[in-house]
Amino acid sequence: MFRQSVTVSGVVAATPEQVWRVLTDLERAPQVRSNLRELEPVTGLAYRVGCQWRETRVTLGRPKRHLMRVAEIQQPWRTVVTGTTDGVDHVTTTDLTRHARGTRLALTLGVRHADATPAQRLLWWLLRPVCVRVARTMLATEIADIGAEAERAGR
Repeated sequence: MFRQSVTVSGVVAATPEQVWRVLTDLERAPQVRSNLRELEPVTGLAYRVGCQWRETRVTLGRPKRHLMRVAEIQQPWRTVVTGTTDGVDHVTTTDLTRHARGTRLALTLGVRHADATPAQRLLWWLLRPVCVRVARTMLATEIADIGAEAERAGR
């Protein structure tokens, strides 16, 4: 088994409620999040536990399709979204906390490959620094995109 997680956070000049509205607006997500090319609802657009959608994201210049599911909601402070792509489980945890300048938005991406072969585990280990850099960049972009939209909506 292989596991890895990366957390990135930033401060958004908006209330947690304003950030939450942007975070959970699945209909507008492709217009707000620059890494997200397409979002297709599976169970509707209401953001609730069990809600599912297919999304196409671009990573390292390549589009990749994912089936996502809301696993946990503690409105407006925390949400957990899970998915599995190509045998790799991924969990994105979003935590919001009040901050003197607005809201601290923290995103944690965790990946787990339960059935990784020894060769795959070695490859993950060798590529770990690159994977972590890519994940940090992706999460930082998400924070910037969500933050900019929440700040715009709060004006």
